[in-house]
Amino acid sequence: MGKGKGVGKRSILRYVLAVLSTLLSLAEDQHGLFSASQAIEQGVDRRRLSDLARRRILVRVHRGVYRVRGGVLGPRAPLMAACLAGGPGTLASHRSAADLWGLAGIRSVAPEVISPRWRSLRSMEIVAHESNVLDSRDEAVADGVPVVTPLRTVFLLGAVVHPAVVAQAIDQGTKELMFTVGQIHRELIRLGRSGRDGIGAVREALDLREFADGTSESVLEQRFLQILRNHGFPAPARQYAISTATETLRADFAYPDTNVVIELDGQRWHSDADVFQRDRRRQNALVVAGWEVLRFTWDDVVRTPHAVVATLSARLPRFPPVIVRPRRTTGVGKAVRA
Repeated sequence: MGKGKGVGKRSILRYVLAVLSTLLSLAEDQHGLFSASQAIEQGVDRRRLSDLARRRILVRVHRGVYRVRGGVLGPRAPLMAACLAGGPGTLASHRSAADLWGLAGIRSVAPEVISPRWRSLRSMEIVAHESNVLDSRDEAVADGVPVVTPLRTVFLLGAVVHPAVVAQAIDQGTKELMFTVGQIHRELIRLGRSGRDGIGAVREALDLREFADGTSESVLEQRFLQILRNHGFPAPARQYAISTATETLRADFAYPDTNVVIELDGQRWHSDADVFQRDRRRQNALVVAGWEVLRFTWDDVVRTPHAVVATLSARLPRFPPVIVRPRRTTGVGKAVRA
């Protein structure tokens, strides 16, 4: 009898280990998480799943979402958990999607997801949206997380951020070949019929880009040029070619008479290691070639323009402000300058 019990315990242990192996395999590509429905699809008995959770071998993250105790969670685990909790078709969206794609320097604070129909889940940790205009054209994967495409991200951003930020996302997305302006206009037609939130902001963002004078590559550059004009700085040379010891580089803006180069950085470049390294090598080459390099970010130009003016004033000449004095009249119909 004792021998039979020992064999039975070993069989149960082998089964539990096999189940855990299956669950760990599921979690491996999902930032350390899996859903109950995924486990059942892999042949794990629902009662066994509940038993493992009751014995605290599994840790419940959200309803129907688990991790194996002691397992390693990936950096996107909270967002992945929200996608799994939402059920099939749930995708990272809005600010979380922009964060995943690296658009406009946005950093998501809480997991933000969109689904054709959100489950009756109540969680202060998740920002959930519903959409009946969501299909396979909108689906992608980034960093192992199901997410809306960069194109759809732009429209969802329009519902939650300022149009100027949407314009920056459009600039970046088109430069990095994530989408084209033509695709944005076609998407406006598709989504505009349903009266989706964000449509107005995208249209305004496109207007901001069209407001640029045609020689400025982005809204960020246009805003910087406006600062120069408003504060009496001379117009810079744009996309100025500079020969270094190894190559010819193009500076965003340059003042050849004073050997000053100005480079503008969108917020994303701070978190992109490859671009960061390339830009530092580029800057060093310009310095060695005898140029002084001033760098300004989106935050500098948009949020603290006074600091940009102070830095530029220390290195560049400024035109005297134009003062329009009122004219006084003497006699009928005769005017003289004061």
